[in-house]
Amino acid sequence: MPNEEFLDKLKKSTDQKIEDNLAHGAYSSDHRPIAERELERRRREGSDAALAEQIDTAKSAKDAAWASANEAKGANTRATIAIVVSILAFMAGAAGLFVSVWRDPALW
Repeated sequence: MPNEEFLDKLKKSTDQKIEDNLAHGAYSSDHRPIAERELERRRREGSDAALAEQIDTAKSAKDAAWASANEAKGANTRATIAIVVSILAFMAGAAGLFVSVWRDPALW
């Protein structure tokens, strides 16, 4: 069988079938290296695809982390404003209390 036909036949076979045939010596000495290269190419493509998926996942996680950090900065700013407003309200209340006590000598 010519090499092109054999390669087409390999492409239609599963990885497991190629591995089994290699293990049992089912390929001729001419076809064995072709089958080994095809199996290695498939494994490499599979690992490349898995690596690309891991990279995409890492990028998504990084983007989510940056979004969370930005939201945390906004929440921190709002909390700081709330603290300043509460301090000002306390100071206004304390000033009101001081004025009411200062104006009414009976409270002394």
